[in-house]
Amino acid sequence: MRVLVVADYPPPYGPVVDATVAEVRTLRALGHEVEVCSPAPSAAHYHRDLRSVRGLASLVTLARRFDRVLVRLQDSTPADRRLVRALRAVPNCEVVAYGLGPEHLLGAALADARGLAVEHRALGSSVVPGRASYVAAERGAWPGADRGAVMHTIRVRAAQRRGAGDASVAGERRTAALRRLAPLALPAPVSLRPGASVLKRLVRRLTAWQIDPIVGQVNRLREALVATLEQGDDASLK
Repeated sequence: MRVLVVADYPPPYGPVVDATVAEVRTLRALGHEVEVCSPAPSAAHYHRDLRSVRGLASLVTLARRFDRVLVRLQDSTPADRRLVRALRAVPNCEVVAYGLGPEHLLGAALADARGLAVEHRALGSSVVPGRASYVAAERGAWPGADRGAVMHTIRVRAAQRRGAGDASVAGERRTAALRRLAPLALPAPVSLRPGASVLKRLVRRLTAWQIDPIVGQVNRLREALVATLEQGDDASLK
């Protein structure tokens, strides 16, 4: 199952972030394909601004590509009532709100939301045992909210740890990364703006004769590249 987790993600760390990381690891251990989307620069796969119409529309489009969407919110999550309206347009969406009571603007919106699975938890229930010492050691090593600095740190750490994984990567085909790359697909013609979805579907129909052959050609080129590389690998082993 493809799962999208929408939540604050490290860096920085905190009780709710720790619980989210632990949940992602658990889901992956169960065999699910999990990706993370965060509202701020982080180590997540995606970043979406949850306070803008464009960011929320992009989040809805992204979320509809997954079988299940798990949203984890807290009082420091940069979002407002518009996020709740956007989540109602996402199928199979489950929300956990940490410490968001009715006195909080986002908590009040969640309380009034219909057709949206929402679970309220106390902020203290998100604490993951045994993480305090690890977080204390890691916290100072991460830069602030600057996305460029965060991604640079991630790349440096990945390069440092790459040597440890060489043994497992050695037996992997050169095309493994290409195989894991999903085929090119056009985004869903949907929007949160009234009437925009109809306009997008109309544009899609009018441009299909130009765009669809290009998409198909790109995917065929990918398959041809994979086949050529694998043939070369097989020939070198003979």
